[in-house]
Amino acid sequence: MTYDTPIVGENFFTNGGHIRDNDNTIVTYPCGGAIHYCGQALGGAWWHMRENLGATYGSATGLAIAQQNFVDWSLITTGGSGNNAAHPGTAIEVLTVDDDDGNLDNGTPNYDDICAAFGMHNISCPEVEPIIFAYPDGLPESLIPGQATDIAVTLTSNGVDPVPNTAMIWYLVDGGGLIGNDLVYHGGNSYTATIDPVECLSVVDYFFQVQGNDGNTYSDPRTGTYVVSAYDALDIIVSDDFETNNGWTVENIDLADGQWTRGVPVGGGTRGDPANDFDGSGKCWLTDNVAGNSDVDGGPTRLISPAFDLSAAPDAVVSYARWFTNDDNDGDRLRVEVSSNNGGSWVLVESVANTIGWVVVDFRVADFVTPTSQVRVRFSATDNPNDSITEAGIDAFSIVTVLCNDCIADFNNDGSVNTQDVLAFLNAWNAGDSSADINGDGEINTQDVLAFLNLWNAGC
Repeated sequence: MTYDTPIVGENFFTNGGHIRDNDNTIVTYPCGGAIHYCGQALGGAWWHMRENLGATYGSATGLAIAQQNFVDWSLITTGGSGNNAAHPGTAIEVLTVDDDDGNLDNGTPNYDDICAAFGMHNISCPEVEPIIFAYPDGLPESLIPGQATDIAVTLTSNGVDPVPNTAMIWYLVDGGGLIGNDLVYHGGNSYTATIDPVECLSVVDYFFQVQGNDGNTYSDPRTGTYVVSAYDALDIIVSDDFETNNGWTVENIDLADGQWTRGVPVGGGTRGDPANDFDGSGKCWLTDNVAGNSDVDGGPTRLISPAFDLSAAPDAVVSYARWFTNDDNDGDRLRVEVSSNNGGSWVLVESVANTIGWVVVDFRVADFVTPTSQVRVRFSATDNPNDSITEAGIDAFSIVTVLCNDCIADFNNDGSVNTQDVLAFLNAWNAGDSSADINGDGEINTQDVLAFLNLWNAGC
């Protein structure tokens, strides 16, 4: 990319020969040779991308795009898999940096040129969706009990035209029977989907579907469902940005190096470590927070939460942002576990093999253990045997539970809706109390005031 040549090590040998010719390599994925030999699949893919982009945009512009994508890719890649320096995950990484709208389903600006290059080395790209589902106002974060929920939907042709009168939303309430509602068509690519009223604490699984003019049925999500719950408000039980240590402890077992430490990341992200915390507060928990050789060796090293009293919160949900790099994709894992008996025993929540960047995860405690007064969460990072660059991070830890209130407007719960409720709400709002998060978006702001006043005006 620097010298715009497929040759590596030109005139390296005394007879004038070179080391590699990325234009004429025949190495494909999967590769069973030595890692330097197998690396030709990666070199070949990048050189063929450069050639394809040059043919599309002209040589100079194509080279500039290839160079920029290479630099951007180098900042996010998790590396190879075994001897394979390039693999299907590499194609996804390159498409990610080439993307301009946060949606790989509709391709990227240079999808064809990139995927043709990877295809020459037997690496497939994710398929582009023939019909693009999009949600201009977003998908609902929660449902208001007893009220229908409308969702704005756009269906856009990406090679296949949607048939308007076949567009549907399908959903299940608390795992019951499948319910289908037609999407209301407004012309163009605009539709409205409706989830009928459900009771508080209901969990709704839903997906969208439409027929294409090619006779096939298309769904979003492609597999599985979206999930949303109905509740009146959220109660924030725990919110920890790790700027101070609120009772977390570290336990190390057979660890040579890399224990959990709390602080501002200092490694710069050069060895798979996070360059910054997740929530922007500054500090997070991460493994071996030093520059240079800063990863986990041996282990596990375990980050253990204090005990939380969730005995009165049967629907409590734990949320956290996690980071885990395992450069060779071997058996090393970040294990997340939960305990209901103060750490006497643990139940596995997830076992993470590798991720790109920070990932936000949440889980309902009751799906794994009975919420008690002694609930703990544990994060364990391991590099065993010690043969990988393994880095982990945890940030933005919270526990919330949902509330059902037959009449939110009766904020002081005295049985009447009057000005005393407005005063009680404003006092809670000024104090930043979680009960004032009326719209349940996790923030206490003017939107909650508007939401409360609308409910107060409507009465009970």
